[in-house]
Amino acid sequence: MGLFKTRRLSKTYGHGDSKVAALSSADIALPKAGLIGIEGKSGSGKSTLLNLLACLEKPSGGTIGFKGKNLNNLSSSQELGYRQHSVGLVFQHYNLLEDKSLLDNIVFPLLLLGMSPSAARQKGRNLAKGILDDNLLGKLPSQCSGGEKQRAAIIRALAIEPEAIFADEPTGALDESNAVKVMDLLKEASTKRLVVVVSHNHNLLARYADSIVKIEDGKANHGQERTNPGQLSRGHSSLWWIKEGIWKISGSWRRLLSCFGACLIGFLSLLCSAAFFLGYEPCLYQERIRSLDAGVATVSYERSVSTDDSLLSLVVQERPSIDLVYEALEPLSSFSVEIDYSFLLPGSVEFRLSGGEGEAEFVPVSSLGSAYAKSLLIEGSLGSDDLSSCLVNDAFIDKYGSESIGRSLLVQVGGSYTGEGWEKEINLNLSLIVKGVVSEFGFLNSPRIYYSYPALSEWAAGHVVYGEGEKEVTLGELCESATSDSYYSNYRYRIFVSNKKDLQPFFEILQAYSDEDAPLTFTSRAYLSYASFLDLSKALSSCLAVFLGMELLFVGSVIVLSVLSIFASSRKPMAIMMALGAKKSSVISCYATPTFLMIGLSALLSLPLAVGFIFLLNQGFERLFGLHSLLRLGEAGIDSRLWLSLGLMVMAFLIVSFLALAMAFRKLSLSKEMHDE
Repeated sequence: MGLFKTRRLSKTYGHGDSKVAALSSADIALPKAGLIGIEGKSGSGKSTLLNLLACLEKPSGGTIGFKGKNLNNLSSSQELGYRQHSVGLVFQHYNLLEDKSLLDNIVFPLLLLGMSPSAARQKGRNLAKGILDDNLLGKLPSQCSGGEKQRAAIIRALAIEPEAIFADEPTGALDESNAVKVMDLLKEASTKRLVVVVSHNHNLLARYADSIVKIEDGKANHGQERTNPGQLSRGHSSLWWIKEGIWKISGSWRRLLSCFGACLIGFLSLLCSAAFFLGYEPCLYQERIRSLDAGVATVSYERSVSTDDSLLSLVVQERPSIDLVYEALEPLSSFSVEIDYSFLLPGSVEFRLSGGEGEAEFVPVSSLGSAYAKSLLIEGSLGSDDLSSCLVNDAFIDKYGSESIGRSLLVQVGGSYTGEGWEKEINLNLSLIVKGVVSEFGFLNSPRIYYSYPALSEWAAGHVVYGEGEKEVTLGELCESATSDSYYSNYRYRIFVSNKKDLQPFFEILQAYSDEDAPLTFTSRAYLSYASFLDLSKALSSCLAVFLGMELLFVGSVIVLSVLSIFASSRKPMAIMMALGAKKSSVISCYATPTFLMIGLSALLSLPLAVGFIFLLNQGFERLFGLHSLLRLGEAGIDSRLWLSLGLMVMAFLIVSFLALAMAFRKLSLSKEMHDE
């Protein structure tokens, strides 16, 4: 009763005109035990027949019967089990794993079966007794002779106790003495199993073989025997590749270090870009209220006036209905609407400071001593709500120096006022002491001086500027009666939001009334600064989106090329492992594990480095033209979203690189890689 039986077995390589028939028709039957020799001229199909029997290649036609089971119809799991349990392979040039000792090579097939390393090594030592000296077992193949390596290869084939051993020119690279030792070993093994030996040496086969199969012109015939159907083992899965993969780190640390460095730089740039991309909008949401005048705005009503002799129309601003203003501000819990006297201290005012001169924007606030002002104070103290003190911003200190704190600002205010039949020129002097410095949203920041608007309003309402007969006229009354052609005119209301919780809803109202056809026109310096910076940030984020895509492509390419370089440099050992019964996915994981570990390590290290990098940028550029506001935006992005983004990126890279390696493996021919020249 036989073990193998083939019928009209053929194998063709190439396509079309380049098609070559390596094996045209082979009908052979092989017994369960004994040493069978296969001989023939070079290129006659001897090695091809052996590769087909070992399932290293698929036949182009015909069938291969193994214990009555057609090997052509094996599932991938059954084919794996066939190589793990049923057949052992021996090659002319040994095909040992060069980075492993002889003992590790011998026990490798046992690890694939799930045997523990200690038990496998003990079995390997027992098998090697009398065949290899103990001192050879710990040596690498490169430190051993050809005969020693071939004997180790035969012991490896015997380790799984296979039903058949296929030896392709096992003595072709050996001298006569070692050839005899190897054939003696194969002959002894053939007493319990089938041993098929391909050789050019007719004398050697005639001496050792129980029978010889001759192949001529791709055809072979050997006695026909009937076989009974049998069961094939399924492939066994083990975790040998984890230990092997980690062990390979020491052998390729230079390449892995370059991969680690490239991935670390790539992940850092990705994270810094993603930190801004994810964080600029929520951070701006917080930054826009970090100004002492965040709750200050003016409101007016605009209407178009046409002229008789022109197609053009003029836009005239008027004080709106107070009811309309209150209706717009209804969502707010705490605010006040005041008649605007702030034109007395316009947007840009010259002042004298301790003998020097300067220019700054005077900005009214509802209170210099509020809790919100205290939260922004970085130096000095809070001022009092009168016209004797003021606060300045950090841009003012940057320009005029911190010695400004405690000194007096001398300002001349006033202008030309016109009414029904009258015109008055008013010039008044104010003196304010700089009490403290506040830090605020720095984009397009300019020197600003904050003063108490209630104090200005009270002062204007009670300050007598001239007497008319027996009647005294205050500055407030003068402003009220002035016509629109006056140099300054209070055609607006001034709005003050005093509660910090109302600031975000206040900005939403300003946004809602930002359209040209809105019934009211709101003007807010803080909002305009925020809107400008938001537009700039959106433009920058669009550029960063492109940069992120390029970075993703770059990092992904580095990772994919790294794992593909592993495949290119390790095709032979990978093929050896798979020929010995290792699963394709396990082999891929084994060789890709070091690179994947470097990817994971660089990803984990990149996040704290990115946080530190952004922190250093914030510290280093804290007051460089307001650039710190831009850099601070990264802080909002360093949260769970970045962890999630980083995790998704790493997973995507690993999946893509694993798939690239798997696709490369599809073109890996075991018979070609294992072929002996």
